Amino acid sequence: MDRVRRLSLEVLEKHRPEFGEDFAHNKKTLDGISVVRSKGLKNEIAGYITKMVKNEMRAARIKADQERKRAEEEEAQRAAEEEAAAVAAAKAAAAKDEQNDDAPDGGDGRATDNNDGITNSLSGDDKGLDAAATAAGTAAEGTGSTPDAASTTPPAGDNGDGAGSGA
Repeated sequence: MDRVRRLSLEVLEKHRPEFGEDFAHNKKTLDGISVVRSKGLKNEIAGYITKMVKNEMRAARIKADQERKRAEEEEAQRAAEEEAAAVAAAKAAAAKDEQNDDAPDGGDGRATDNNDGITNSLSGDDKGLDAAATAAGTAAEGTGSTPDAASTTPPAGDNGDGAGSGA
């Protein structure tokens, strides 16, 4: 190991916080710490110390930048994962809603017989409607509006000759 490097490392080992990236400042600090009679040797030691401090600081900045970048990437990945989870949850909810809409009861209390397409009533509300339709049909039979009633009983005022009692 050459003399400048060895002396610079010895000085930095004991007084590292006092040195910075400025050559002139390091030269003055070196004058206060040690006695170097040769101007050239003092400049070489101060220059080497400055170079080492700059390299250390550059390495520290690079490391900090890499850590910051890694943290940003992890945060972006975490945000992307959260967004993907939210999208998946929304798709699952939509699929569940669609499945409920496609359920055999159709969501309205009616079950569809898939063999013939007939809808069977499961609710009590529809039974009342069916009974009312049956009663209306029975009442219609008594009025003579059905074909069977018309063939057995002629309408009033018709004498059977096909001509009405018009005049």
